[in-house]
Amino acid sequence: MKVYRANPSAVDAFMRQRRRIGLIVWPILMVGILVSLAVQVLLRGHPISALMEPASLIVAACLVAILGFCMLVAMLVALYPGPRAQALYPWYRLEVTDDDLRRYQQRLSPYTVHRSEVVRISEQASGIIVFTANGWKLNIPHYLDGYDEVRETLRGWRPFETNTARNALSIALLIAIQIAWVGGFATVQFAPLARWWDVGAIVFLAAQAWIIRHWLRELRDADRAKSGRYALHGMIISYTILFVAVLIILLQRVAELG
Repeated sequence: MKVYRANPSAVDAFMRQRRRIGLIVWPILMVGILVSLAVQVLLRGHPISALMEPASLIVAACLVAILGFCMLVAMLVALYPGPRAQALYPWYRLEVTDDDLRRYQQRLSPYTVHRSEVVRISEQASGIIVFTANGWKLNIPHYLDGYDEVRETLRGWRPFETNTARNALSIALLIAIQIAWVGGFATVQFAPLARWWDVGAIVFLAAQAWIIRHWLRELRDADRAKSGRYALHGMIISYTILFVAVLIILLQRVAELG
């Protein structure tokens, strides 16, 4: 049996990379919220000049101020990440035998993957993902000391999936679904015409169903802490209730037309 532990310097680099990604996401989020507000105003039937009214400008300014403050905090965190002890990543430990992978990490229950259970192995920028027959997955981060050796060991278990186009397509699909969800939700709330509402509801329900399915799959991530699982359960329940409510309204409208 061989034991692999996190490399402290590699963990620091990994944390900085995650924060840099956050600094990219925040400006996109800021622009997206402002565009969403503008679209909602136009869907209510107001002219474009309504976007320049004092009330609209005050709301936009408040949002920019709030999100700008959050961006400033994120930048400070990126520049001054603080003590490494605040992160859970340095306590990652992986034990590798001829037939088993055993993962240990603080605040997570130990998890074991048997060689006979493995159905897929994929490598991405963040590391290796091992998929099992029961739908669970184990993440092996690239910041481990001896990561290359672990990779070669797992290559002997099963050929790696190297389809980068598939990974890119999955990311593009996730972004497209999120955009469709926002557009459908905004249309359901503010559509001035009934037929717009029907189209928005169909788009929203399709995107909502895909998101719920995606989150249900994420529950089978062995590296998700209990607090994260509870939060994800809450989101799934909330989204399911909203899905059912919109579906009932849509079915009622279809029945009335019939």
